[in-house]
Amino acid sequence: MLEHRKLGKNPVSLVGVRPKPEEISMIPLHPQFITKNGKKEFAVIPYAEFAALQALIADMEDLMDLRAAQEEDGARPSVPLAEVKKMLGL
Repeated sequence: MLEHRKLGKNPVSLVGVRPKPEEISMIPLHPQFITKNGKKEFAVIPYAEFAALQALIADMEDLMDLRAAQEEDGARPSVPLAEVKKMLGL
């Protein structure tokens, strides 16, 4: 199971995530740093960048859930949508 960390109200499950290079969309960040005793203590980013990071995290969590479901289903046969519709009389 993946480790969960908290960022504000949103749980983040990114430990162990290894996205494929084509799945990564780089977000240009423009942080400003707040220092304490000459060391970087906090990073402040524009709200638009924060929102983009939240969306990226949500996408990564969805991807992790999809991969976990695919792994759990294993070799279980799937049923095509057309066949499901036919079974349901749609």
